[in-house]
Amino acid sequence: MLTRRTLITGGVGAATAMALGAEPAQARPRLPDEYLVSTAPGFQPEGIAGGPGGRFWVGSLTTGDVVVGDRRSARMRPFAAGAEAGRGKALGLSWHRGRLWVTRPDGLDLYDLRGRLVQQVQVPDGTPSLNDLAFTRDAVYVTDDANAVVHRAPLSGPRCGELRPWFVATDWHPEFQTGWWFLNGIVTSRDPDLLLVSSQGLGSLIRLDPATGAAAFVEVEGAADGFFGPDGMRLSGRRLAAVLNYRAPAGRQGVYFVELNRDLTAGRQLPQVLDAGLDSPTTLELDQGRILVVNSQLDHAPGTPPYTVTAFPDPRS
Repeated sequence: MLTRRTLITGGVGAATAMALGAEPAQARPRLPDEYLVSTAPGFQPEGIAGGPGGRFWVGSLTTGDVVVGDRRSARMRPFAAGAEAGRGKALGLSWHRGRLWVTRPDGLDLYDLRGRLVQQVQVPDGTPSLNDLAFTRDAVYVTDDANAVVHRAPLSGPRCGELRPWFVATDWHPEFQTGWWFLNGIVTSRDPDLLLVSSQGLGSLIRLDPATGAAAFVEVEGAADGFFGPDGMRLSGRRLAAVLNYRAPAGRQGVYFVELNRDLTAGRQLPQVLDAGLDSPTTLELDQGRILVVNSQLDHAPGTPPYTVTAFPDPRS
């Protein structure tokens, strides 16, 4: 591979090259292929979020604890205790506006970079079961898997307003009972501003327009048995990276990719699949040419320590 340094040729000698700031070529340090989340029995990791400086966080489905890691180090460390926030489960995680956002079943917990809890937001009514979250320019949207609802809260700087039901799936399609939907992963696009929500129960993606509230199923060409209902998802440009696990075709759990059209009305599943060594994957994060995948062990809960995150080279890199 040609580097900038190898292009310093001709009348520029080695001494001159060093004077210009060039350094002897060195191999980049190898990043871990696997990260140790926890050795505590029953920790069961679920959500993941990447942040500044190579940091990333993983939450526990059973304790509500959050641990933090560095992409250069194979071992993660404690960040925030669930019990201190009154949180028994940590589900969706996201880094946004200088805060780590942690979804718990009845609300959101916001942390600064030092692990200090700076805001808690409760769903004011009902018995919510919040799951995953995503952001537009002016709001956060949170899926509710048990109630087939997407909640919305306005944003003001780094602070979050009140969570209120915004999209009720059973109002849109009343022929499907509430429990059938199991709304899970959610991502947002830019230009245009749109939401994609996964219905794991129906095995479908739903396109939502924040400006109008309009909803439509997304046609995914090439999905096995017509099923494409991911758990966690990430959207980069028009490529959707998504984890399939429950109800996926036997032996085909892993990270799948869909190339979407500009309006997010349809897409085509790509041939690449990342599945080697995964153990009940729940979600993923994009990490500078890599994809980090959480091994939850939910298929045989509470699982057996150690609990890990697997790193794959991104097929597009």
